[in-house]
Amino acid sequence: MGKNQRQAYLKAIRLRYRRAGKKAKATILDEFCAVCGYHRKYAIRSLNLRGKLRKPQRASLSVTTVINHAETPLVCL
Repeated sequence: MGKNQRQAYLKAIRLRYRRAGKKAKATILDEFCAVCGYHRKYAIRSLNLRGKLRKPQRASLSVTTVINHAETPLVCL
């Protein structure tokens, strides 16, 4: 099963998984793991996911930026 097929399958059963009870979730999860080859914990996280997997990281200040800002003189009025 290719990546695109797994993503389509995940989309198809995600809503059914969320609405299911505890016993039904276990059955859906077993089926999903068998079909896609995912580990249970990864499958649970994927099925419960509402948005993107990860938020984009903010760029951190580099050392040179910090040093350049530190060298600017402070003027007190």
